[in-house]
Amino acid sequence: MRSFLLLILAAALPAHAQDQVIDPCVIDAAIACPVEIILPDIGLVDGDPVLTGPDRLTFVVRDRDEPEQASAVDVSLIDGRILRKLPLGTAREDTLMFDWLVAPNAQGFLAFVWENKRDRILVFYDAKGMPRSKMPEIRPQGWPYELTMARALMLLGQQGVLTFDGEALHGQLGRFDVKVAAADARMTVVERTGAEGGGQTFEDYVLERLTTQIAEVGTEFVHVEGNVSAVTTFRARKSPARFFLRTAEGQEIDVDTQPEPPPSGIRVFHYARLSPDGRFVAVIKSEEDRKPTSRLLVIDTNSKEVLFEAPVRPCWASGLRWLPDGRIARLCFRMRDGIEVIVFDPRLPR
Repeated sequence: MRSFLLLILAAALPAHAQDQVIDPCVIDAAIACPVEIILPDIGLVDGDPVLTGPDRLTFVVRDRDEPEQASAVDVSLIDGRILRKLPLGTAREDTLMFDWLVAPNAQGFLAFVWENKRDRILVFYDAKGMPRSKMPEIRPQGWPYELTMARALMLLGQQGVLTFDGEALHGQLGRFDVKVAAADARMTVVERTGAEGGGQTFEDYVLERLTTQIAEVGTEFVHVEGNVSAVTTFRARKSPARFFLRTAEGQEIDVDTQPEPPPSGIRVFHYARLSPDGRFVAVIKSEEDRKPTSRLLVIDTNSKEVLFEAPVRPCWASGLRWLPDGRIARLCFRMRDGIEVIVFDPRLPR
């Protein structure tokens, strides 16, 4: 009933308003009820939310009418206020923006875009939202058409394998240390001496690592924390949807506690995110039987026991983020209602 009333209130706001509604039940409640923030007219969400300060969530939105224009939005998780809406540079009309990374403390932004609706590149932005540099389209020999170096690096950044800190996108890939500087978008790759796996080039390693994530069937969506990956796949062409953990050694551990699909045969998992300590994994499970349903699950990675679940409404675009205190923020976009931020408190064992 509370969510229903919030949505009615949001729908009643003027089209130009950017006011928001917050459900304060979590403040004094004895149960783990969610905080709900509704932003009815702020744009189309892109990418995962990032905690950029105490109780401050940052994410990127694109303008509904001019999708080539993007802004970074800071929202307070205490009272639901929009703390800032920062325009991100000046995009050309023939530019399509797809994915974003936000640096901690919002000290920079990184976009994967199609420029001229042809060239797939990376664009670095500074903390004020102005473009700093562009990494041109690079497709190493032997790579498929759908994969460029820019897309590969963005995928690895979204997965948590590479880190974007505002000054560079960097990290370790196998025996290689890779860094792309925001100042000039120059990529450097250094092979560590004495590391295992010699004989394979950096380009071959990246292609092998991402092959299952660009496949037409059984495409994997991956989030990495430490030496463990949480993996989900969509159901397609008789390939069943899966949700499992993959160890550094390649062992796959099924996490779905209900291996048999519902009567309709449709069950999918989305946005799996491991907690920073790797003890838990959060995921959205959607099933379609007589009517579609979606639930947020939090699962113990050792026992595979579901420790928390809550119903969530399906949406067009979404993302999950673990907060330092163990809560989980879900960012969700629906064409009719706008952007919704819901913060759940699963009250997990310490």
